[in-house]
Amino acid sequence: MAEILSSQELIRALKAPSDPPVDRGPTKIHIARRAWDNNAFLFPSKAQVIADWLLSVLLKDKSQSTSTSSIFNLTYWKLLADVLSDDPAVARNRKTWLPSLLHRVPLQPILSAFLTKFGEAGSPVDLSAAVSECIHSMWRLSSRKILIENLADLFNLVLQITDEKNLTPGVVSIGILVTSSYRASLGNVMNKKKFYHLFLQSSLPRWLRVLSTASSPDLSSENDEGDTESRFYRTIYGSGIDSLFNLELLRQLSENPPTTDQSTTLFDHLRKARFSPSESHAVLSILPRIFLSYVQAIKRHRGAVFSQSSKIGGVALNEEVNAAAMRFFSNCEVVVISGGQVGGVKEEEVWEARLRLLEGVFDEKLFSIQQEDASMILGAIVESAIGVLEHSWQDEYKDVISPVVKCLNKIGQIDCDLLLPSLPRIFPSLLPILPQDPTPASFLDLILDYHTKTRTLNDHIHNLLVSFAPTSFPSQSTTNIREVYESCFSGHVLSNRHLEKLGHVIQTFLTPGQVLKCVESILDTLKSSWQDFVDAAEGKSDDEESPKTKKDREDLMVVGSSSAPQNRNAEVLAVTFSLQAYLILLVLSNLPMKNLDEESVTSVRDLVYEFRKQILRKGLEKLLKVKQLLPGSEKKRRRDSLVVKDGWGMQVVATAYLRFDYALNVAKGLSLAQEDMDRVVEQAKKIIVEEGGKGNLTVELELEIFRALLYHISLDDIQDDKAQQVFHIVISYLEGTFRPSDCTWSGLPCQLKTPEAGALAVLQLILERWLPLLDRLASPSQLTSIVRLILSVNLESVPSPMDAGLRPEYLLLRLLHSAEFWEMQNLRSSMLSQLTQLTSSSGTQVQENELTAYRLLLYVPAEYFTKIARTHFVRRAYELDMQLVKDCKERGSTKTKQTLEPLDVTLRSLIALRVFLWRVIKLVGFERVSEVDLGDFIVHLMSFDCEEEGLEHDAFTESTLDLTGICFGELLRSANSHSDSLLRVFSSFEQYPVFVHESEGSKRSLQSRIVATLITDVIKLKDTASLPSECVNALRGFHDQLGKTVSDHLQKIQASWSMCYSDPLIGWCCVLGLRRWLGENQPASDSDFGKHLVSIAIRLTRRNNITDDCQVSIFAILREEMALLTDEDARQRQLDLVAAAFTTFYGCSNDTARRELDSHVSAISKELTAHDYSYILNLVAESLAPESLRVDKLEIAVHLANLLLRSHPQRTLKHMQTFATQCLNTLSTNSVFTREGIALRLLTLDFVVQHCSERPATLRSVDIGSIFMILFSFLRPSEERDEKTTPKVFHKIIASVSALVRLRRDLVVPVLPHLGLVLRKLLLMIRSCRLQLGSVQTSMVMQNFPQWVATKQPLGAEEGRMLSRLLQTLNVKTVIRSHTASETQKAESLAKPFSKHAAYVLEAYIEALNDPLCVIGVEMRRELEPGLFTLCEIMGELARDALMVTLDNNGKAALRLIWKEYEKQRRIAVALSSQSPATTRLQGFASVSPSILPNLEPPPPPLGHLSLLDAHLLSALEASKGHTHLSSIVKQYIANTGNILDTSLPYESRPHESRRPSFTQAHSGMVLVAHCVRDGLENKITLASGFALDASSPSQDETLVLTCAHTLEEVRRSPLFLPDSPAFSGLPGTANGSFCITFGGERLEDINVAMHPITRVVSSLPRSDLLLLSCKIDKSKHKLDPLPVTPYPAHAGTSVKAHFVAMTKPKSEGWHPWIGGTWGKWVDGKVLGYRDFAGREAEPGTYDSLSHLLFKPHPTPGSSGGPIIEESSGAVVGVMLGSRMDNRIEGLRGWGVPSETIFEMFTLPGLEGKK
Repeated sequence: MAEILSSQELIRALKAPSDPPVDRGPTKIHIARRAWDNNAFLFPSKAQVIADWLLSVLLKDKSQSTSTSSIFNLTYWKLLADVLSDDPAVARNRKTWLPSLLHRVPLQPILSAFLTKFGEAGSPVDLSAAVSECIHSMWRLSSRKILIENLADLFNLVLQITDEKNLTPGVVSIGILVTSSYRASLGNVMNKKKFYHLFLQSSLPRWLRVLSTASSPDLSSENDEGDTESRFYRTIYGSGIDSLFNLELLRQLSENPPTTDQSTTLFDHLRKARFSPSESHAVLSILPRIFLSYVQAIKRHRGAVFSQSSKIGGVALNEEVNAAAMRFFSNCEVVVISGGQVGGVKEEEVWEARLRLLEGVFDEKLFSIQQEDASMILGAIVESAIGVLEHSWQDEYKDVISPVVKCLNKIGQIDCDLLLPSLPRIFPSLLPILPQDPTPASFLDLILDYHTKTRTLNDHIHNLLVSFAPTSFPSQSTTNIREVYESCFSGHVLSNRHLEKLGHVIQTFLTPGQVLKCVESILDTLKSSWQDFVDAAEGKSDDEESPKTKKDREDLMVVGSSSAPQNRNAEVLAVTFSLQAYLILLVLSNLPMKNLDEESVTSVRDLVYEFRKQILRKGLEKLLKVKQLLPGSEKKRRRDSLVVKDGWGMQVVATAYLRFDYALNVAKGLSLAQEDMDRVVEQAKKIIVEEGGKGNLTVELELEIFRALLYHISLDDIQDDKAQQVFHIVISYLEGTFRPSDCTWSGLPCQLKTPEAGALAVLQLILERWLPLLDRLASPSQLTSIVRLILSVNLESVPSPMDAGLRPEYLLLRLLHSAEFWEMQNLRSSMLSQLTQLTSSSGTQVQENELTAYRLLLYVPAEYFTKIARTHFVRRAYELDMQLVKDCKERGSTKTKQTLEPLDVTLRSLIALRVFLWRVIKLVGFERVSEVDLGDFIVHLMSFDCEEEGLEHDAFTESTLDLTGICFGELLRSANSHSDSLLRVFSSFEQYPVFVHESEGSKRSLQSRIVATLITDVIKLKDTASLPSECVNALRGFHDQLGKTVSDHLQKIQASWSMCYSDPLIGWCCVLGLRRWLGENQPASDSDFGKHLVSIAIRLTRRNNITDDCQVSIFAILREEMALLTDEDARQRQLDLVAAAFTTFYGCSNDTARRELDSHVSAISKELTAHDYSYILNLVAESLAPESLRVDKLEIAVHLANLLLRSHPQRTLKHMQTFATQCLNTLSTNSVFTREGIALRLLTLDFVVQHCSERPATLRSVDIGSIFMILFSFLRPSEERDEKTTPKVFHKIIASVSALVRLRRDLVVPVLPHLGLVLRKLLLMIRSCRLQLGSVQTSMVMQNFPQWVATKQPLGAEEGRMLSRLLQTLNVKTVIRSHTASETQKAESLAKPFSKHAAYVLEAYIEALNDPLCVIGVEMRRELEPGLFTLCEIMGELARDALMVTLDNNGKAALRLIWKEYEKQRRIAVALSSQSPATTRLQGFASVSPSILPNLEPPPPPLGHLSLLDAHLLSALEASKGHTHLSSIVKQYIANTGNILDTSLPYESRPHESRRPSFTQAHSGMVLVAHCVRDGLENKITLASGFALDASSPSQDETLVLTCAHTLEEVRRSPLFLPDSPAFSGLPGTANGSFCITFGGERLEDINVAMHPITRVVSSLPRSDLLLLSCKIDKSKHKLDPLPVTPYPAHAGTSVKAHFVAMTKPKSEGWHPWIGGTWGKWVDGKVLGYRDFAGREAEPGTYDSLSHLLFKPHPTPGSSGGPIIEESSGAVVGVMLGSRMDNRIEGLRGWGVPSETIFEMFTLPGLEGKK
């Protein structure tokens, strides 16, 4: 066919009756395609003609098969897509002709045909995509003409394709269009009932099946988020819900009772589907979602649905809605339970569906107790659940148990009263559920919380006890009772988690009126269980059994295997008794005894004591068959014993009794009197000796017997020989059964099944609980045995912490890491002695046990080695190291499989030896531990290296380098006396080919690294005169040889332009360093090495073909070359090279390499001259121009600028100031530094922060404007948004402003408006968007935030706390840090100048608080309170009133509330400060630098009315001759600040009983410390507590006394003792001095006090408020016993005792007469926490600084300086200083200093005499 040249020809061709129009010509579709693609063939209606023809063809072919129909021909659809494309020219004309075309050619039949036969066509993806594109172009115009019936048909076709799994992306897109249009039309149709029935009959089953396969978790969501497929399923679900729940049908569904068939038709179809095998799963999956949609629908239309039946609104209307929803729920429940397991539905699926329905009821809050029908249906679910739980002991029901318990848990959340009647039947079913399933734990927590709130804990305890009844256990035919026993103890009811929470609840919420009834009830229950067991155990198995058979029966306590019914009953009752006893002992141990009155406490104790005496002890005697002498008889008779065939039940009961007895003995609240248990103990010893470890006793019983024996010997009246007898039994048992290599234990006593596990449990019991007892009472041989057992554990391969269970390795590691263990002198001595024996082999052969011992020695603190042991260990370690290296050398370098494993073992051994040597030498030095020649030892260390790579080799290398370095340092410290050793070391350098590689890619040799390390140490010496001349000559020779060798290799590198290893570079760096140190000149041939190496490195860096080590080494070469240059021009060229190399290398290096590059730059900068320093600063300043570098290079430039300013040379202040000003101007004027990448922004802020805080003296007034411009840029609102919030930006802004306010107040005062604006912007940033805000509202809010705050990640409470501290800084008095500041300047704050701007800042907070679109969280408001109160204090009432006028009503209300809280805090502060005239003004809120509150002492008495103690002090002051004057005391206090005594204070974390203070009366180590001044009739006396320390004073025969320093400071500031006062100068008529006052009697009228003058101040810590005094104690008057002090901080919650002092007798009990008419008392308290010097919270066991200690209660006046003693150990853990209040919530608290601060005044143990 000829080319078509006109539109008429095209139309005729397309409308031709045949296809193709001309025989053997092109087909019509090809003609149309060619005409469309021909851009030269144009006529106005070309698109219309082709589209008309295409749609007509598609409509005509709708009935043809898929093989012939054009509907399934991709070519047609692609052409139609092109015709309907979005090309502007086509789209413009399309609007005119397409609507009329679609009106004439309907789209629905075409689409219907396509969807109907799509699966038959094979579901082609390309075809569906093309069809989808075309449909999208026409659907908006065509869908308006489609009838809803046709849309319903299309919707069914979409469901059909989806159900048949023929979905493609194109079909999904078409489906979204169809379902959306159907849903929209459905809302406008009048006859909705018709389509409701149509949907139920034709679409419901398929709709259910389709939705059951949907992966979208939330089908009911209306948003368009998520992928296309999720939106597709959501539209399908929404269409179905709209069909089911329109307004008319909602009325009928909500009727009660139903009046039409429509109200039941839905559930009829759902039940029918539930019975269908193909739809049963789908119904259970979708039904809960249908229920939720119904609830949402009736809530949305509640006014229309219930308007006819409800005559009142509000609450009644909501009740109608909830009742209708619960009726729908009841129908859903009927659907769920119908059908059973039709279609393979599992029972757990049914319960999962129920669970989701119940979740809907709970989430929507639909249930109320007035709904009787709903209560019945929920009760039926509970009964059904109980029916399933009855089978919880059977394995086949384990999968369904979890969803059943979840359903019960959800019902309990709905209304717990529904479960209460059934709890006694539910709890027993929870016993066998494995602890891996967390569901029962949540259920138990729910029930416990309910009983807590209703104060019915008695009922809960009763229900738990009932659950252990024999009827709760399965029958003997199905389950072994011993498995039941283990399951119950391993389950949730008796889990540690549940019992811990139950115990806490009992302590807190069991009311005093319930305690006595509870105790009576549980003890009666236990008595009954015991009697039932006794009755069952005493029963006969058959009547014909003869007495002789009974006599010959096996021993009672031997485990048998009888299965007689009565034995089974006895075992069941034994299990019941054991379980109940375990729960009851928890209840008794947690009784709230402190809340009871004395009568109730006595009654409870009497009940428990009587039970223990009559039931427990007698039961133990009966079970253990104790022999006793009966009254009135001279013969020993055996008490009637229980006779059974099986002893397992008896052992279980005996175990429970022993455990119960131990718990009662240690229960602190009960405090029961001890009873004589000698007979029980002796029989227990006999049993364990005869049967222990043989398998006749249960391992659990053996453990409890050992626990009872150990507790018995811990009592005060037990003799040492009895204790050693028990220890012998325990150790013998362990030696016979402990197998370290094959034992593990889960931690549950019921799971102790093997003797090995039992031995592990006994060992754990000793190590964790009774180790101090063992250390105190055991004999040396027993200590040796227990240490030998401990050391038998192999630490070579420690199991992973993820392994379940306790293993011996964990016990040993925990013991070795225990500070308490190393404080036990006897055990420590035995441990060291045993390790000494293990390392005492006399032969040259290396023993494996020796190497094992050294691995253990790595865990021993080196401070605890005795001198003899230390010397022995070091000597033997040296010998072993030499021998191991010798053996390795003899084996040769053969890398066979046989030699690899011994080499690894050898490396690990060498690592242990060398790390040990390094630790000891570092602590005490080499000369004090060995006679080994250091030079030979260093040569030996260099002689061996391993060529195998791996972790062992790396560790070996590092340990060798560390040891070599510390040994070489010892030689250098006394070089002249070790000249021969040094010469041998230097001579050995030439023996190895250091810094040279035989092949590329090989690793660095150990010798090279050692030589580099030693040379680095040498060149750190001042000059060559520091070494002997022969050593210097040896280094010169090595320098010449090394220089020639390494330079040859560097020339090869330059020639090859490759750099694969760094050894030659490091070697050349050593050459240059030696050259500089030796004072030799740099040859001209070597001057360009650095330049060439940098050029090679830069080229290789671009190809990522260079290592970080090479880059760092090249930079080190540049540093050394810089040090050798003297010409100014050459040095500047070198600086250019340094800057270029740093910029290049830094960007492609890892963190380690970057730190090394930073250190090199810092070293170079510090060594520069002022001229060179100015040159490189100018170079960096020029590079900061944004147009000169990329962003990543700008980051490096800013970092380099910061680095150069931090590491400045001396006398360069002007250069620094000029450069800083240039940098700040550049950073402030270019937005790239504040808008680009977050890394560059943080570096910019780092520059500002460090310049303000680290270099405040360099700041000038010209810099302040730039700094505030930078801060404003970061706080400026932005429409751009980072993906995540960067809190570091906020932190750095706060740090910058805080540094300016604190350190350069003089520069801030002129720009206070800028400061106020910054604070205002910071306060406005603490808000966060309210929840459920729309996108437009959120965008409106976020437009006011800077770029670095993300939309969904607001600032947190930590940022609020920092901002609050900044606001408080405004009121903190500081001294200006500048070069021009006067030394006598007065500390001031910004409060007065900033008072005019404070209201403006506070207004910003009020604005943020009242923003309707934002919210400030409760925690944020709480953190900001101290700072806001500071603003209130600064601004005053006048500014408040002025601000009040400008605010609206909401703002005024907010300001009133803030001011009210501020006034409340201020009143509290004033009340506290008014109690003592000497105290300074007290802030009622936290401050940045927390101050110690002075003691709240009463006002001094008027003159002429001195107290008895004051009179004695003034008399002693007059009578004492030659005492140290107070002025000398003050001078020594200042001079000896931070002085460390050349003596140590013993570590006494667990002092001996004789060293522990008695808390019933004042300890003899307690004193009063008085500082006195008298001037005529006026006097000043301050008193503080103190105590003696067990350390020798620098003055002979004197005692050290520790007290607080603030009383001395108070006297020092007194007007009577100012530097120009008569008393200070010691003029006649004046007197002054300090005294230590000791206790002289126990009666109030006994006034004989002993006054001991203070001779000197030996040390002081003013910052910690501690003062260490020395005084001579007259032994004839008083003996002063020192208190034990521990260096380890007590954790929060630790119970302590504090000695309080009162001047008059208080009304409370427990006070006893004390020194000079005062009164003292040991008060119970607790440690509350710690603070650092900045006032931040600190935690012990971390790197936090524990500067101060908080405790309760707060001390009384006069108690400052007294000890805080840990109640359990008796050791001092802190010193009281005063009281403190952070806020009104926490109230007044005690303020002290931890005891670890005391040790800062003493030398560490082992270092005495060594400064």
